[in-house]
Amino acid sequence: MRYFAGLTNEETATALAISVSTVESEWRYIRRRLFNELSDPTAGQS
Repeated sequence: MRYFAGLTNEETATALAISVSTVESEWRYIRRRLFNELSDPTAGQS
């Protein structure tokens, strides 16, 4: 929601009924995962 709807962490937390710290933690996790997926040339290959 933060990226696609342009919401702040606080607005996202309210919309999803979760804490701001959870929003921040999940944002860090997905950014790290996306970076790793895009950096790994073998990602997605079977």
